[in-house]
Amino acid sequence: MKSKGSRLSTDCPVEFPKIVSGFAEEVKIRRQSSQGQYAVDSHPPKSPELKHRRQRSSSFVNGKCRNRDLPLLDNKKAQEINTNSHGQDIGIKNLPRQRELLNAKNGIDFTLMVAGQSGLGKTTFINSLFSTSLIDDDIKENKPIIRYKSIVEGDGTHLNFNVIDTPGFGNNMDNAFTWRTMVNYIDEEIRSYIFQEEQPDRTKMVDNRVHCCLYFLRPSNKGIDTLDVVTMKKLAKRVNLIPVIAKSDLLTKEELKNFKTQVREIIRVQDIPVCFFFGDEVLNATQDIFQKYPFSIIASNEYIFNEKGEKVKGRQYKWGAVDIENEKYCDFKILQKTIFDWNLIDLVESTEDYYEKCRSEMLRTRLLKARDCLTTKSVDITEEQRKFLEEEMNFDEIEENKLKNYKCYEIINKTVMDKVATEWDPEFITRQLEAKKKFNELSNREISKFRDWKKSLFMEQENFNQEIEQLNHKLENLQLECQDLEYKLLIGKSSNSHSTDSATLVNVHIKR
Repeated sequence: MKSKGSRLSTDCPVEFPKIVSGFAEEVKIRRQSSQGQYAVDSHPPKSPELKHRRQRSSSFVNGKCRNRDLPLLDNKKAQEINTNSHGQDIGIKNLPRQRELLNAKNGIDFTLMVAGQSGLGKTTFINSLFSTSLIDDDIKENKPIIRYKSIVEGDGTHLNFNVIDTPGFGNNMDNAFTWRTMVNYIDEEIRSYIFQEEQPDRTKMVDNRVHCCLYFLRPSNKGIDTLDVVTMKKLAKRVNLIPVIAKSDLLTKEELKNFKTQVREIIRVQDIPVCFFFGDEVLNATQDIFQKYPFSIIASNEYIFNEKGEKVKGRQYKWGAVDIENEKYCDFKILQKTIFDWNLIDLVESTEDYYEKCRSEMLRTRLLKARDCLTTKSVDITEEQRKFLEEEMNFDEIEENKLKNYKCYEIINKTVMDKVATEWDPEFITRQLEAKKKFNELSNREISKFRDWKKSLFMEQENFNQEIEQLNHKLENLQLECQDLEYKLLIGKSSNSHSTDSATLVNVHIKR
């Protein structure tokens, strides 16, 4: 992963202050609404988005302390105190101003990911968004993830802005798991931030959590590629996803209208949520904005002169010129306002809510993993740690352990969780299943060969046994024949001996 850093202040000849002005105005609106300047009987801001900001601002409204967000103590009902009724000013109205100064001092961390297949102008879009060369044009595509850092300053507020670029996405021969690189990066930054919070010194924490992802779609009359559908489904569960139609000038107005309809229908059928982390309140306030997705954009780093003779960013064609910031041609300006002017705080806060859910789930997973150490050897632990888990921990009622849970967190550290994440990785699981399948096929093939070989051996052994039996039978016959011959020979010798004795007796008798 590559990371580049730059510091851009208001005296730079670029348009960074314009980008931050919307964010600063948003903070100002929240402070004014908290001080009661936009009361019910006064004239509220015309923009529904700013009205939504006013409704979601500080809990201190019109001098009333609304402590509904605070934890209840001793199960007592929270009370609402109206300080105006007592005619006393205890300084509550200054809290939003203090919060504004604190935000201006510390700044806001915001990370934007641009995803999509190569050749769709992601780099050009980011550079034209800030009117500067924030991303190099000569990127080597052998790096799947590149992070660029910058500090945007304006109106007394600075924004720690990160851009995550994904060059070379979709260029592999096998793109089945190409999305895994982006998903793993988002999950890894969540895990990294969780473990950073557990450190004693949290002053040097680095927040690289991704708050928004712009997914660039290739302009086409044939719908969306399968790779884009699968990738958006994976990303939409982990980050606020906003689909974007890149290079919309390649389509006619009618083709662009039809393509937007196709994209909306595919997203609806495939159940791909847009800005999934936004609550119903935010979605209702920004309904007119998000009905325009997918945003059609045209990006350019060149300046041209429009019909009025003004120097604007755009593209020059044989048939005319296109001002990319003119809403008549594309949604570039609307998308810019949607992210920075109207919804930047909502993107950050909604990601924070998602992070808290991930943190709770990971802490619970680490406790369950510590429990598994007692029955399995998936994690190497000392005898002292094993004794602690067996005697001190109550895994049935985790909340009763209180601070003892942190001992389990120490045992199941980041190294162990990274290993668990690898084991749960879908590509790892799929490759593992494929390896097991190949092994089983090879094993079955070898077993089949062994069975055939064993069968042939048994047949040969049976033939040999039959031959042995035949030879034994012949041997027995030969032995019988030999016995007969010996018997006959003995009988023959016996008869010859009897004849000789008789002849001798006759001769003796004659002599007498």
